[in-house]
Amino acid sequence: MPSIFYIRCMKYVSSFLITLSLALTACWENLDERVAREAHEYTRNHCPMWVDACTRLDSTTYEMASRTYCYHYSVHGQMDTPQNYAFMKEHADQIHDAMVETAANTPDLSETIKARITLAYQYRSASDGQLKHSILVVPDDFE
Repeated sequence: MPSIFYIRCMKYVSSFLITLSLALTACWENLDERVAREAHEYTRNHCPMWVDACTRLDSTTYEMASRTYCYHYSVHGQMDTPQNYAFMKEHADQIHDAMVETAANTPDLSETIKARITLAYQYRSASDGQLKHSILVVPDDFE
């Protein structure tokens, strides 16, 4: 029969090995896995979040296959109109350029930009749930 000392030692050793294996697993997380995890955590901790009176950030996602980090917005109230969406389409180039400049000047996105991850911004109507406008900021936009 094993001694009490032996049993206690085995408990500590097994606890240490479990902790060590979890720590090593975390070290092996690659950039894409980390970005996907962080997108999920951001959504869980911060969303939904009102950006302004008519725009709400509903979630963030990361698609590893395409390396695309997506911000999912819903448009509410006086901006949730066909006229606003027509304006967004008409001025898509200027909006895109403004998003590139904003992303380039956002410190939290510097690592994402260096990693050549595409940024996507999707705007859905709060009234009908339909995707009304989408902006893609690709890595080449920063060169």
